[in-house]
Amino acid sequence: FIAFRLEEFRQNGGFKENLTQIRNAELAHQAERQENPRCPQCGAPMIMKTATKGARIGRRFWSCSQYSKTGCRGSINID
Repeated sequence: FIAFRLEEFRQNGGFKENLTQIRNAELAHQAERQENPRCPQCGAPMIMKTATKGARIGRRFWSCSQYSKTGCRGSINID
């Protein structure tokens, strides 16, 4: 039984990983419906985020919705 659960975890990830994946998919879907700007690198819809660290902390920017899937780092500064 434990070996089965371990293999299932290896293949599907844990609860937190699954929730993150579902949340990211929903954000990408919302970005598509809202006609947000397109990523300058890959053309995917972008998601508005707020910087939490670095020189631009607290400032808003557009981030590629495919970052978690493909690692695309396309972004556009808003202010």
